[in-house]
Amino acid sequence: MEQRRELARVARLYYVQNLSQREIAARLGTSVATVSRTLGRARALGVVKFQIDADREESVHRLEALIEDRFALHECRISDPDLPLLEGLAREMGTLLGRLGSEAGPVGVSWGNTLKGVGERLGRVTQAGPTRPEVVPLLGAMGHRDTGVFPNAIARNFAAALGGFNTLVNVPAVVDTPEIRSALLSESSFAPIARLWQELSVAIFSVSSLTREASVYTSGLFTAEQLWQLRKAGAVAALNFNFLGPDGLAVQTELGRRLVCAPISLLDAAPHRVLAAYGPEKIPALRAALAGRHATVLVTDRETAEALATGG
Repeated sequence: MEQRRELARVARLYYVQNLSQREIAARLGTSVATVSRTLGRARALGVVKFQIDADREESVHRLEALIEDRFALHECRISDPDLPLLEGLAREMGTLLGRLGSEAGPVGVSWGNTLKGVGERLGRVTQAGPTRPEVVPLLGAMGHRDTGVFPNAIARNFAAALGGFNTLVNVPAVVDTPEIRSALLSESSFAPIARLWQELSVAIFSVSSLTREASVYTSGLFTAEQLWQLRKAGAVAALNFNFLGPDGLAVQTELGRRLVCAPISLLDAAPHRVLAAYGPEKIPALRAALAGRHATVLVTDRETAEALATGG
């Protein structure tokens, strides 16, 4: 079923959305030859019979196409509703990384409950090439309390799934002053991390709302007062500790100048930027991230996708 779904995805782009094979290859991060072989296999297996035969998944494909067009995404991947939510998201992420993870360049992974759950369920990813990617957290460590969403631990799970290796970020994510942050980033020991952030091939992140239900609050990182100050400044979302307004533009705050994280400018420079998030409470944050064109791929569930498509 999974193979037929992937064949149908490429066939839809070619036969229904009228993209060229070169455009499909650029969108999916693969080669024109691979796209051509995929289309040939789709015809050989009967997935294409002068129409895309994706049985009950056709409505999902239409919704994915709508989200892609509306938010100028290369790809939207909606999880199988018959699977437990995080398992379904992990399956979509695994298929995606099988294509993208073999590219030359580091893979950066952010943090949060969604990425923790996805990483724990990924399993071994079958990649298109023999590359063993280097996986690096996109922000610093999270203090002393074991919240279960430590960036280093999440990156380690993704590295294991990709058959790669992970680099630790051992400086704290939140420091007391901008001067301390500046000093940490200028240390020679931090230079390898800075280089990896600058050379990202794939960036994987989620997005947080700035409410008391968000990981940034429940993990004890930010106080209720800090969340209020962020909202007062116009922020509606945190993307890898970069604060965004409703239009997706960065909101500069005093707290932001004390955070050790890959800045939004470096994330935006990565060729493939995968946003994984779900849930009604995240719709405003998702809209901000998508409005700012910070993602090239969205991995989500059907309910969230429908809310994004309908304005709910």
